[in-house]
Parts: sequence; structure tokens; C-alpha cells
Amino acid sequence: MRALDAVVTLSSLLLPCRLDDLAALAKTYGQECWLVVNVTGTSAISVPTGHTATGVPLAMQIAARAFDEPMVYRIAQAFCAATGFADKRPPIKLREKVATTA
Repeated sequence: MRALDAVVTLSSLLLPCRLDDLAALAKTYGQECWLVVNVTGTSAISVPTGHTATGVPLAMQIAARAFDEPMVYRIAQAFCAATGFADKRPPIKLREKVATTA
């Protein structure tokens, strides 16, 4: 990091899945890219980058030198302002209520 102001990385090694897909969740859990950041004390933030075709949110991670949170915040704010991803929400499909008999 000596020669860099910041790095942009994936926030996960695998595409995210729906929380109600337990098999996919078990496969993707633990594949996040935060371990190096946590171990080194590097300043980092994850910001949204859009959604998959099924509406699951995607993200990237911005990391800077240890204790350089202002750099991370400035880059994250500039990216979010330029793309508008932080303000976008996927469409929510409401489940139809199943009629119950009493």
C-alpha cells in the first residue's frame, strides 16, 4: 500500500445468493474478501455496485492504508455519487397470501 492511495477489490469471491437458498448460502458463506483487511487493520468499506438479474445486491470493497478512513470515505462517496447505486433498490416481489381454511 506504500505506493497506492487505495485499492478496489471484490467484496466476495462468489456471486451473492438469496438468503432463503440455504444450499447456495452454505456455499458462499465465508467467501467474503474481508479477511486481509481485518487482519492488517486496513481501512475499508463495501459499497453497492448494482444487482444480479434476480435482484440480489452486488458490492465492491475499497481499502486504503491503516487509519486512512477519510480516503476510503472520499472514494466511496465519489463512486456512489457518480453511479447512484447506493440509491437503487431491486424490485420486491410480494408473495401472494395462501388462503387458509379454519
